[in-house]
Amino acid sequence: MRDREMELKLNRSIKLINKGRYKEALVLVRQVHQEFPEDYLPIALMGSIYFLEQKFINALPYFELVIVLKPESELASISLFNCYASIHNLDKAMDELLRFVNSNIELKKDHYKPLIKDLYFETDNPQLNKYKNIINKVYQKYF
Repeated sequence: MRDREMELKLNRSIKLINKGRYKEALVLVRQVHQEFPEDYLPIALMGSIYFLEQKFINALPYFELVIVLKPESELASISLFNCYASIHNLDKAMDELLRFVNSNIELKKDHYKPLIKDLYFETDNPQLNKYKNIINKVYQKYF
């Protein structure tokens, strides 16, 4: 359980992230993570900072760990999907999409719904042809 000081550090780090001051935010988030290594939020924030800096390979292990700690996190799942897609590893991206969908977790935050629609209606992208069956299955489940 985080204490008040750690909550304040997380809140400050989020404000710094929103201002684009990623290095400063990372220092605060790491402090919280060292104190609470099993807390998924500082881990997710570290992944988000690297993602925002477009350091997708650096972000991957953080989002993967969040999935281990909180597998039902739609935001962590879509972040992991986007990291893999950003480094052109569509196999891994689709694996994560399927992991999430097959876990029968209800889409609560609607992070995935716009992506699923985009993938379903993206008919001109030859890279997605390999995944059409998966995309169709996912689309049918949610729409």
